[in-house]
Amino acid sequence: QEQQIDQNKKRIFQTQSQIYDDHEIYVEIEILNNPNDAEKQLRIKTINETDNSFIPNVTYFLKILENDKILLSDFLVRLCGSSIRDFFISI
Repeated sequence: QEQQIDQNKKRIFQTQSQIYDDHEIYVEIEILNNPNDAEKQLRIKTINETDNSFIPNVTYFLKILENDKILLSDFLVRLCGSSIRDFFISI
């Protein structure tokens, strides 16, 4: 079931590019609000800036805090082979 996202209520953050094996890569995190503002979704992508491609098979360590309290601390694995898919978590 696909959820409706208010496109006016999304924010995108990017890490600084890092060089790995002669490729510049960065992570993009998009925060999407659902119609129910109590729920948020994160779309996480790792992008090869050198050739503008998505990097498959990535493990993320994600820690979300609110007022110094850990809400989420976990490893997230994205294994998608050659296909490109969005990676969503709800918080």
